[in-house]
Amino acid sequence: ALQAIQIIKGWVDDEGQHVEVIDVASDPLGTVDEATCAVPEPGTPGGEGSATLCATWDDPNYDPNAGAFYYVRVLE
Repeated sequence: ALQAIQIIKGWVDDEGQHVEVIDVASDPLGTVDEATCAVPEPGTPGGEGSATLCATWDDPNYDPNAGAFYYVRVLE
């Protein structure tokens, strides 16, 4: 069962290297609404998970002039 979807963002700036983990979706109680893909608030502890998770995410701190990488991590 799927527990969470996370975005991993990495970047380098004048202060050094940075990595941020962003919780995008989680389903600790197995309560995904199959029609809307709605899930409980990210970070809620415990639970059995779900067969499906879906979410959209936009980086509120996106800077087209700064180099960054992103990847998705899915936790079972």
